[in-house]
Amino acid sequence: MFISRKKIFSDSAVYFYTLAAFLIMALTALFFPLEFSVYRDTDLFAPFWNAVTETGGFAAGMILMLMLILYLTIRLKIDSGKFYDLSIFVSVAFLVFVFSMGFSQWYMKDFFKKPRPYQLYFVEKGILSNRGEQFFSMPQTEKSKFLEEVTRNNNELLKEVYKPVLNNWISNSGFSFPSGHAQTSFYFAVIFSYVFFKTFRKEKRYLGFVPFIWAILVSLSRVILGFHYPADVIAGALAGMSSGFIAISFPALSKFSGRGSVKNSKNF
Repeated sequence: MFISRKKIFSDSAVYFYTLAAFLIMALTALFFPLEFSVYRDTDLFAPFWNAVTETGGFAAGMILMLMLILYLTIRLKIDSGKFYDLSIFVSVAFLVFVFSMGFSQWYMKDFFKKPRPYQLYFVEKGILSNRGEQFFSMPQTEKSKFLEEVTRNNNELLKEVYKPVLNNWISNSGFSFPSGHAQTSFYFAVIFSYVFFKTFRKEKRYLGFVPFIWAILVSLSRVILGFHYPADVIAGALAGMSSGFIAISFPALSKFSGRGSVKNSKNF
């Protein structure tokens, strides 16, 4: 079994934070009318939600991986003796992330072929003709270019849409289920919460919930801005949580970020 009973008990705060964040996000997405509530030029919070959603993509995940390395290098004062453990830690986190994202984004999306809310909005507006049959049957590599062309030709119909959101709609042209942004944000929330829990003093471990606040906001932004339905972000968050739990269960991570490193350092 990947995660022992002893390990679950010792890291219970991380699992509790994860479950609490997931329930907050899922209940908010399911029971509040978030769909398309913030995407128009007149919406004051459109810039905020668009900025939030930008922090949750795959590219952002790579930046977060670099931030994780930098944080651990500075926090634990990595020397040559610990460099191997750092390499194992980062390699495990990176490989689990890439594999899980690749499976959900390249296999699951094409398997379910679920249109995004904004794509059906385009169908309703007449921007995508014939119920979008031509668009939905296109190869992924052609979809963004096609959307760029049809939105340019129908600019008058989309003048109310906040321009950065519209640009994001064009670049996020794939299918909807599951949400990659929710998966990325919850995955890294688990990883960072685990690292904070292991490297902060006991009285500051409540800060391990901070990454989950970000994950909740990223996930909700995907619904608010019309990229996903609630079920998409719930599934993505579950995938991210599961991947995160698998990653932190590896013995190399316990060895690298265990309490022994913190206890023996005067800087914590």
